[in-house]
Amino acid sequence: MQLPSDATGDIVKFKILDGKLMIATNDPTADKPGSIYIYNANTMLLEQAYNHVVDDIVDVHLGILVE
Repeated sequence: MQLPSDATGDIVKFKILDGKLMIATNDPTADKPGSIYIYNANTMLLEQAYNHVVDDIVDVHLGILVE
């Protein structure tokens, strides 16, 4: 498994739940330093990437979006 090539910063949190691996990184040089990457834990393929979307990663939680 490898983070995307445009991922910057250090891994600060990760969690595996319900077949998903969620990784949070922090890049202190960015305006919004926190990024989140969600992988399929079985195939280790990246499913979702949110680059530089939060100010501070405190913890990660994985849920199901219901529309």
